[in-house]
Amino acid sequence: AILVEGNNLDNALLSSAGTLTTNVTSTGGGCTIPLPPYAKSATCSIADFQEDGSFSLEPLDGGATHVVTISQQTLHGIWESITETQPVTLTGAVRSAVRVDALRYGLAKGLAGLSR
Repeated sequence: AILVEGNNLDNALLSSAGTLTTNVTSTGGGCTIPLPPYAKSATCSIADFQEDGSFSLEPLDGGATHVVTISQQTLHGIWESITETQPVTLTGAVRSAVRVDALRYGLAKGLAGLSR
């Protein structure tokens, strides 16, 4: 995972280790929300999310590691389950911009398979 606060990518943090446990239970209520571009179909329900975990975040510039701990808690929200996906077309300009940003911020290893 990558954490970026605001628009300042110079302060981005990369998750290097840890666990996050999530249990989702539908509460039975339905909902309707827009689909993300990659989804052809989905179901939506109101749900309870039980969360807990701990993980390390490291600055991309090699600074001190930060440990984040999430105590066990239950959050109420919307669960959208994607039942079918569809291709998403990216233009050359978008792929190039993503590649330049990835190289600039040291993520090239993780995106080595990204074509020009």
